[in-house]
Amino acid sequence: MAEPPALLRALAERVEASELGDIQLYYFESTKTAGDTILRYELLDRVKPYCLFLSRVEREIIKRSDQEGRKLIYFVPSAFSQSVRYLTEKINVDTFLVTVSPMDEHGYFTFGIDSGPRKGVQNRSQARRDGNNSSK
Repeated sequence: MAEPPALLRALAERVEASELGDIQLYYFESTKTAGDTILRYELLDRVKPYCLFLSRVEREIIKRSDQEGRKLIYFVPSAFSQSVRYLTEKINVDTFLVTVSPMDEHGYFTFGIDSGPRKGVQNRSQARRDGNNSSK
């Protein structure tokens, strides 16, 4: 999946340094990159993960947190086809992190082969940043 390693590492470092907290993190599914950075167990008192699809990372966190009587993963059951609608209409996306291709000589880049879902969420977060809070 497209988890930007340097951005997730930097975000985790800022959370660890108490520069950021109370983060609601919505994502499709995680890989080892997120598990080693922003989804580290010791950060989950400041990062609240909302995953749309469970991976090994979430299952391991759920197993450990259940043993401790804590709830640290918030599973959002959804169909992939409805995920953009959920992310754009049900929550307010402030920041959108994604891996893209390197810029070409004209300053263009691509989201890759699965740009459809990402483009909708990116457009919504851009509208909020520009001061337009409508859902259209």
